[in-house]
Amino acid sequence: MRSVVDPKDLRWIWITHADMDHLGNLEAVLSEATNARIVTTYIGMAKMGLHGLPLVRVFLLNPGQSLNVGDRQLMAVKPPTYDAPETTGLLDKNPIH
Repeated sequence: MRSVVDPKDLRWIWITHADMDHLGNLEAVLSEATNARIVTTYIGMAKMGLHGLPLVRVFLLNPGQSLNVGDRQLMAVKPPTYDAPETTGLLDKNPIH
């Protein structure tokens, strides 16, 4: 991770769905990314809790809700197909210049 970004610069970690192949290293990442919050849905948070993962840094964002990440406004969207009920994608409505 350090070859791409300084973990201390991470602010948000978006969990698209809470399968263990997406969550397996989350605690290690959070220990390095001390300023990061986990973005997931209510169902995603519940599944994380079932796996014993920390929930204190969770930011709930369900489909249709938006998150301001500085110069971007990202909206959680439900994709047309998915493999888990909590699956979400990101929609950035800001134009790219």
